[in-house]
Amino acid sequence: MTKQELNKILFEIKYAERFYDNFWVREYKTGYEDREDKKNQKPTPNKKFPIKNYKCFSSIEYRFPIPKGKDSYVDYKNCINNWFSFFRTLDGRSELEIFKVCVQIIDWGGIAGRTNDLYQLNELAEKNELKKLLMNVKDIFANHHNDIDTNNIKVKYFSSGFTKIYSFVNPSIIIYDSRFQAFLNHTLTFNSKNNQNQIEQITSYLFNANDLGKRKRKIEDWKFSNKNKNSVDGFRANILASWCIQYLHDSQNYDTKLAFKDFDEKFFMLGFDLNYLNI
Repeated sequence: MTKQELNKILFEIKYAERFYDNFWVREYKTGYEDREDKKNQKPTPNKKFPIKNYKCFSSIEYRFPIPKGKDSYVDYKNCINNWFSFFRTLDGRSELEIFKVCVQIIDWGGIAGRTNDLYQLNELAEKNELKKLLMNVKDIFANHHNDIDTNNIKVKYFSSGFTKIYSFVNPSIIIYDSRFQAFLNHTLTFNSKNNQNQIEQITSYLFNANDLGKRKRKIEDWKFSNKNKNSVDGFRANILASWCIQYLHDSQNYDTKLAFKDFDEKFFMLGFDLNYLNI
């Protein structure tokens, strides 16, 4: 599937219009009233917000401080734009410089201690292959005519850590983690049984996040990819999901317009638990 083929399906199913009707202006329950105050966040499932008014962390504020010494912490509030700038000049960067920034990003994402991403990053850097990998990612997203079914998509490194790194390599790449997956899948499938065959041409590439305890993230009765997400299939899903958000971004005709990264952030927050969505 190419980006043009995806856009054709999204146009035919009126995805942008349905997103506006079902999520932009209609109020729905959500789990948190205000996620800007992380320390005092409390579930408030009786509060209702349309997505245009939903408050969430911006990418500038969203961070996991890392201990550095006994009493000081690295504050990533001012790092985000620096990371984007760093990867704009990726070609002139050394393997060690790239490795250090990648480690900062997965630590910022709060997952360094829960995945084997650090091991894989170190292995790639030692083989002088980390820069090559990220240059390939950059090239793939620069070519919107790429068919994600073809063999030129050979990015085999994919995880909740690597997707965060890729999102800084190219600002048009979303962070494709389980929370984002949950809300994207919800927006695609909500009240859409009449278009199920067309939509499953898309969802068959995407991953269906598993429920996490009592938190609902899985979409039932729809066809999703059952391949190994920690591989090239995960990267393909990341591409397709990014194209879906780009379509929404480019189709905006709202009273308040969102930047591309605003969609990324809101989908992440709203995918926390689909039980909170009352539409």
